[in-house]
Amino acid sequence: MLANQKGVTISNPSRWPRKIERFQSSRVQGLKVISDWDRTLTAPHSTKGLDQSTYSFLYNSNLLGSQFRYESKSLYDTYRKIELSSEMQESEKCAKMDEWWSAQFDLLIEYGFSDELISRLLEGDRLTMREGAWAFLKRLSKNGVPILVLSAGIANVIEAQLRLHGANTPNLHISANALSMNQLGIATDHNRPLIHTLNKTSYVPRSGTFSKATSNRPNLLLLGDTVEDVRMKQVTSYANTISIGFLCDSNLHSQFIDAYDAVVAPDGSLEIVNRLLDTIE
Repeated sequence: MLANQKGVTISNPSRWPRKIERFQSSRVQGLKVISDWDRTLTAPHSTKGLDQSTYSFLYNSNLLGSQFRYESKSLYDTYRKIELSSEMQESEKCAKMDEWWSAQFDLLIEYGFSDELISRLLEGDRLTMREGAWAFLKRLSKNGVPILVLSAGIANVIEAQLRLHGANTPNLHISANALSMNQLGIATDHNRPLIHTLNKTSYVPRSGTFSKATSNRPNLLLLGDTVEDVRMKQVTSYANTISIGFLCDSNLHSQFIDAYDAVVAPDGSLEIVNRLLDTIE
């Protein structure tokens, strides 16, 4: 069941049916969802083939000017190789990611990130969602299924995108990096500490309302696009879990197979997720 989909690899085919059965036994009333945002609910690439994280989307727009792009690129060149390093201790990497994210948000403030800029950034539906994402969010809302979007991205952009499509519904909780705006809608500060790829499990307090809304829901559906995203399940209690990884780098396929119950090929859709909902609604 749900195992014969093009572009989807089931990590353990013998265990998969039992996981589905457990979800079916509690139906949709027993479901809760934790999902990453960038390259998980959003498409990994734009129609022009450009990366679509909230940061890279902003970078590629050039709305903050060439100097912002230059300084952001310098930060990327310095810290990206650290993020991907397999030689550093994770505590060291985490400290360096703190530095990177703080420096990046300071740049956003310095170069005039604003509500007006967000509107210009999102006009014309330039931020593309992964195929099936809007349908997925709509079905969760219809069924009152709580979803926590736990993201290292820019909360202001995520929230604006959801509002733009009428998807900022009461069942949806967001824990991401927010910029504070003054009365003119211009960024003056950001929340601390910042969430990055390696520290998402530290943000249980920001997820408190989600935890209260899901205390009687035993089945957790987890969606992510990095190996580290699997750890997001630590922010809530659960009896059963199904994790689905959206592979953005084919070189990491074996690591994703080890980490997730199902792995969706690069540029794949949310079909497997929506078909799972079909079986429990």
